[in-house]
Amino acid sequence: WGLFGAALGLSLALGAALAAELSGRGFSGAAALAAATGLPVLSVLPRVRIARPRGVLRLLHSAPYALYADRVRQLRTTLSLTQGGGQSILLLSSLPGEGKTTAALALAHLYARAGARVVLVDLDTRRATLQSELELSGAGDLADVILGAVPPEAAVHRPHGLEFDVMATGREYALLADSVSTAGMQMLIAGLKARYDVVLIDAPPVLAVPDGLTIATAADTLLYLVRWQASPRRQVAQGLSALQNVGLRPAGLILTMADPGGEGAGYGGYG
Repeated sequence: WGLFGAALGLSLALGAALAAELSGRGFSGAAALAAATGLPVLSVLPRVRIARPRGVLRLLHSAPYALYADRVRQLRTTLSLTQGGGQSILLLSSLPGEGKTTAALALAHLYARAGARVVLVDLDTRRATLQSELELSGAGDLADVILGAVPPEAAVHRPHGLEFDVMATGREYALLADSVSTAGMQMLIAGLKARYDVVLIDAPPVLAVPDGLTIATAADTLLYLVRWQASPRRQVAQGLSALQNVGLRPAGLILTMADPGGEGAGYGGYG
C-alpha cells in the first residue's frame, strides 16, 4: 500500500502539473518567455502603482530615473539602434488588459523627451481609451479619418502638458473594423511617417478582434506584449501563430507588469 500510495501521489502531482500548464499558467520571467516563443524579450517592465494608463505620465515626470522609466528608455534605445529613424511601431497583445496603452504612452513620452517628433495613434477603436485618458477635445476624430470624412491632420491633437501628438477616437466603434484595410492603413501610416520620426500605434488585441492583424501588416516594427504571470501561455501561442499565418513576426516581446522585487523584474538567464 505504501508503494501504491506513493505512485498514486506522483501520478496526481504530475496530473496537476499538466492541468496547470494546459489551463494557461503565465510566464514568470523573460528566460521562460523567450524559450517558449523563440523570440527575444526586449524589455521587462515592472508593475507600477497607477490607477489608469495616463498615470504613467505623472510617474515618468516625478520619477524619471526609476526602474520603470529606465526599462522603457532601454527599449527606446534598442528600437532606435535596430530600426533607425522614421519608423512605425505597433504594440500588440493577445488579450485586453496586458499593458499596451500604458507602454505606448510611456514610449511616446520618452521618445519625445529624446527630441523625436512623435505621434501616438489609438487604433484600438473597440475600446477608445486614449481620447478619455488624455481628455482630448476638438472636432477631429480618428474614426472620421478612417471613414474618409476628414484628412489625417484634422484628427491630430497635442494634449496639454505633453510633448507628443495623439490621434484617437472618442467613440467605441466596432463596425469601424469593416472600414480598416491594409491599403488604407499603409497610406495613413506612410503619411504620418513623412511628418514624424516615430509613429506609435496602439492596436486591438489579436485574439479579441480581427482589426489587429490588418493594422499589423502596415507597420514597420511589431512589439508583442505579454503580462507577467497572467497572459495565458496558450493564448500567447495562438496570437503569435495568427501573426505568423499572415507572414508577420514580432521584432520582440515585452513582459509587462512584472513583480519589481522578484524574478519577473529581471531578465532571468539573459542578464
